[in-house]
Amino acid sequence: MVKINLDNFRDSDGSIFVYQPKVYFDNLCFEYAENTVDEKLEILSELVINGLDLVSEIEKYMENCSPVTITSLKATLAYYFLYLRGEDPYSTGFHGLDEFSETKLAAMLQESLVAHYNDTCFKNSTNML
Repeated sequence: MVKINLDNFRDSDGSIFVYQPKVYFDNLCFEYAENTVDEKLEILSELVINGLDLVSEIEKYMENCSPVTITSLKATLAYYFLYLRGEDPYSTGFHGLDEFSETKLAAMLQESLVAHYNDTCFKNSTNML
């Protein structure tokens, strides 16, 4: 599991935010390649568990995005959601998820990230036994 310093993801008021959102949400920029998909999802899982509201974060992110970036964001969120379910959407298709709004996809992804975090923690604890 990726270890992060939560202080790097805390705002001055103590709330959790996504530091460098392009790394996680903009698959058209070079920063996106800084981490693997698994690393990104582990980090996002930990942030969600620690109080990140992914829907609000996506809404804030979209305020400064071009229409092309928003289209990319939608595909990225759908990809993450299906990836957590063990699918490769580029092989199996997006099953219509790319028709959902970005906020709907973010809400679905947030639920999946909680389950992913709990599953990862469970697997890590049983591996230590």
